[in-house]
Amino acid sequence: MQPHTDAIDAPKSCDEYDLQLDERMAHLRGRLFIEWGRGGERAWIQRADSDKGPKQIVEIRREYKEAAFPGFLNFIGPPVQD
Repeated sequence: MQPHTDAIDAPKSCDEYDLQLDERMAHLRGRLFIEWGRGGERAWIQRADSDKGPKQIVEIRREYKEAAFPGFLNFIGPPVQD
């Protein structure tokens, strides 16, 4: 479905990619954080070779660990943006 036209995609009209997971940077999985900018909230993809410049690495954590859930009464999430 094409969200900008509300139409159904015709067969063979879309690009299809056979993706393979690259293990060369597997040690950074869950530890590397990149600043995607506002487009990261709106786009399915972002091109590293676009005119918007390279994406900045903002953090590399020492180890992968998700923060413990503080419970519903103490949970504070990021503000919802339109």
